[in-house]
Amino acid sequence: CIIVSGCALGVDAIAQEQCLKNCGKTVGVLGSGIDVDYPKTNTFLIGQIRRRGLLISEYPEGVEASPENFPIRNRIIVGLSKSVMAFDVRARSGTQCTASLACQADRNLLSIPYPLGTDFINNTLIKDGCYLVENGDDVRFLMNNF
Repeated sequence: CIIVSGCALGVDAIAQEQCLKNCGKTVGVLGSGIDVDYPKTNTFLIGQIRRRGLLISEYPEGVEASPENFPIRNRIIVGLSKSVMAFDVRARSGTQCTASLACQADRNLLSIPYPLGTDFINNTLIKDGCYLVENGDDVRFLMNNF
């Protein structure tokens, strides 16, 4: 299993940190030039990925991250992935964009359920055929059976 992520805050960073901590393989896809660490709070993590994983970008050196770059970056993440795990999916968010790209590219989409009455649309994705993930065993099972 290789973790492919956008080096973003939150779940992205946690997944890549844990991957590196456990001697796994990870790919970071940047929405900036390869020499621009974004977000700045993940500079240490991005440096670790540079040394021990693979860091890629389709932008020339020196290009700063900007909002219009992230949907483009997300299509690369999906293209490199067999399965996409979507956490914290809000309507019209970057994560929803990635989930939609995964469906369009015929990738396996995995998500966790959320309590009713929240702003998250994970449950709708699951109702629409996204694989339900409740724990690590579910992820292992799905990865071994795709």
